[in-house]
Amino acid sequence: MADYRKWFLALAVVAILLSLGTTPASAQGVINPAFVCNANAGVPPIVRAEGITELVGDLILNCTGGNPTRAGAPVPLSNVQIFLNTNITSRIVGTNSLSEATLMIDEPLPPLAARVPDNTVFVPQGSPPPQVLCTPQGNACPIVGDGAGTPYETIPGTPTVYSGRQFGVNSVTWLGVPIDAPGTTNTRVIRITNVRGNACQLGTSSTLIPTQIVMFIAVNGSQQVTINNPQQTVAFIQPGLTIASTPGFGLQCVNNNPGLIASNNPKPASTHTTSRSSTSESWRAIAFWRLRARRPT
Repeated sequence: MADYRKWFLALAVVAILLSLGTTPASAQGVINPAFVCNANAGVPPIVRAEGITELVGDLILNCTGGNPTRAGAPVPLSNVQIFLNTNITSRIVGTNSLSEATLMIDEPLPPLAARVPDNTVFVPQGSPPPQVLCTPQGNACPIVGDGAGTPYETIPGTPTVYSGRQFGVNSVTWLGVPIDAPGTTNTRVIRITNVRGNACQLGTSSTLIPTQIVMFIAVNGSQQVTINNPQQTVAFIQPGLTIASTPGFGLQCVNNNPGLIASNNPKPASTHTTSRSSTSESWRAIAFWRLRARRPT
């Protein structure tokens, strides 16, 4: 019995040591947090209730975490899709419903020599790298990773501007967008811009809270991307023209501007002239009736 107890105690000690030994081994591996993007629309602009092609505010995704693509390996492709609570009326600029709605990665800017003082972001047309325009019409624009999740703008030849395609009346999609996880040391910025909506379709609110144009964004593909607050208000609708009037009442055949008539007749006729005129008219009437009485019947 004593030997059995000794073996039991020894096995328990071994089990405890093994459990303690495996814990540090699992902790040695580096596990990055999940790939998460926080959506933000900033301060929504005010658009006209009468407009059907009103430019709504930008929606921005600030992404962190995830495991960056290893150097030389293709970056996973993702499909990005947005929805509005009204019809999207961005201009169609190409075949296959290519839209002017634009997706930008890592805030691309034109070359330093071509920038305006306020560093305005625009869609470059044929600009040199790293500002590369990608307009997928059924084909993606693949890129390879560098193992560190480096911002796209600093990698020559990496596409940073993507044109979407109209998908239904209230949706635009960007197919095959390479979105590399930035890891824990970098931040990936995705901007949805140049989206127009039909504000007239929603109308104005009857309360103090104005009608809102709301945008919803979804990202799906081979890698999992979590989006916090995917629904954002991108515009407030207000009447573009308001007409106010003061009600008034007037009686028919009553002069409302006696001063105007007085100013047109500064010198009223004298009593002598009025009496003379009246006498002349009376004699004319008497002569008329005398002549008529003399006519043979």
